Amino acid sequence: MKYYLTILFFTILFSNIKAQELGVFEDGMKRFYIFDKDHFIKAEHLPVKQYWVGKKYIAYINNQGRFIMYYQGKKHEITLAKVVVKATDHYLVYFVDEQVWLFNGNTIKLLDPWIKSEKLEGDIRKFPSFALSDSIIGFTNSFERFIVAEKGQKKEIELWDVNKLRAGENIMAYVDNNDVFRAYYKGERFFIEDRIPKSFVPKTDIIAYVDDFGTFKVWYKDEVIELQEIVPSRYYTGDKMVAYLDDMQNFV
Repeated sequence: MKYYLTILFFTILFSNIKAQELGVFEDGMKRFYIFDKDHFIKAEHLPVKQYWVGKKYIAYINNQGRFIMYYQGKKHEITLAKVVVKATDHYLVYFVDEQVWLFNGNTIKLLDPWIKSEKLEGDIRKFPSFALSDSIIGFTNSFERFIVAEKGQKKEIELWDVNKLRAGENIMAYVDNNDVFRAYYKGERFFIEDRIPKSFVPKTDIIAYVDDFGTFKVWYKDEVIELQEIVPSRYYTGDKMVAYLDDMQNFV
């Protein structure tokens, strides 16, 4: 009993650090519980197959394969179909065949009925032209239109599928069909480079990248700043900032 209580305590503690007022744990019988603010809810009597914890939601696939979401104090059975799930603290996106759905913490909305996908063995699907953060989503539909969803609105950005795509907190960085490196930021589409970068990492208001020649640069508010002429061994992006190891292995 002491062992189970110890596991329970640390599982709740970890889940609450990540999700504030929501957490999950399994007891010694593998029963699935939800912790909501100040009380426990026995959600499932059998072990769940997979789960995701956000700031305002808990989503899981139960033992029978049902996709269920808990939010606003209630359980909601979403679908019996197989789902692919992508989750952040505030957003949860799930795919049912070619449909892509968004849960924003309050409501569930169909983003697009025909998203572009690739079918793998066992009818499993992957979505190569898709990126998600806590506030912005990018994807290509089956008609090759590249779309960005932000603040409850969808906008068609490109007439063709994109080649590379990554989402920052409030910015989308991508390489378009003509191999032009671009950004979508605050409702506008920006040109960055006319060649494919070797790597790029967007975050909040900023994109750090290594260009085709190996020069390390930053795009910030439609301005490109060169940081060093060689590829850093490591680099990271944060809120309006970039950190990296320079050519002398100093952390900058």
